[in-house]
Amino acid sequence: MNRKFRTTGFIIFIALNIFLIGGFALSLYNFIEGWNNVEKDDTSSYDVYLSITPKKESEETLSTFPLVNMKDSVIYQLEPHCFKTHIEKIPIKNEILQFVSILLILGLYIVSIIYFFKFIYAVNKGKLFEKTNLKYLRILGFSLLATFLFEIVFNYISYNTVTSLFSFEDYDILFGSSSISYIQPIAGLSALLVRQILAIGIEMKEEQELTI
Repeated sequence: MNRKFRTTGFIIFIALNIFLIGGFALSLYNFIEGWNNVEKDDTSSYDVYLSITPKKESEETLSTFPLVNMKDSVIYQLEPHCFKTHIEKIPIKNEILQFVSILLILGLYIVSIIYFFKFIYAVNKGKLFEKTNLKYLRILGFSLLATFLFEIVFNYISYNTVTSLFSFEDYDILFGSSSISYIQPIAGLSALLVRQILAIGIEMKEEQELTI
């Protein structure tokens, strides 16, 4: 039973670490990019990718492009949904807000990794039903949830910047939700759920010791 528990925990450990380190690396990249932008003046420019969707009233009149399947020569019609553009000027206020958001996300990722390692280390030492683990899981859970919220803030600022600079007759600009990881709230809520279960286990253990 203990071996199965260790194996399962190790698999979860590897999966969550890949997620946390991947998110940390992405946030670090955005942090460096944001830092470079803040160091420049408000006329700094950079490339962005816009995701767009056709408006319902314009769907039948939009241009499409042929896309040939090389396996069976079937031709599909491709509708444009993303393109690269160049922003010449962006408000310095938005740059600073994005920079602060990335800084907070980066810090929260570091906190999540530290307390996740602490919890795994305690469990590996056989100290599962310890009250310190409740603290580790609480901080881990809320850190992941906060990371998710700040990612939404970061993407909203980007969306607000883009919509203030671009408007298209037949297309709507999409909010960049595809770059938001929904594993974070799931992992965060899971950590808080495990904490609650562990708290019940600790309480039952203490009652059993008092009875004995």
